[in-house]
Amino acid sequence: MTPKEQRAYELRLSGKTFKEIAKELKYADASGAYQAYQRAREVVSLDNLGEWRLLELERLNVIQSALWDKALEGNIPTITSAFFEVILKNVRLCIRISFPTFN
Repeated sequence: MTPKEQRAYELRLSGKTFKEIAKELKYADASGAYQAYQRAREVVSLDNLGEWRLLELERLNVIQSALWDKALEGNIPTITSAFFEVILKNVRLCIRISFPTFN
């Protein structure tokens, strides 16, 4: 994996869009960033998978917190489905973190 592909992978894990990655790494367009990310992803070891899941869990917790605040403001109908979707994703990730071989 090239350093540029590694950086594309890291930026994607940090939440950047492929368009943002392309701009930062000077790819012609988002497809170049996507291809670099895919190449890097093919060689990333499974050790990093647990790290990625923990990072994703942190992101979901931030979203859940923001949704909770909106729910407390009385915006229940629009927030309910999104809130429960985040909770489900958290549970799925937690199961995979606790039981890495569980798919």
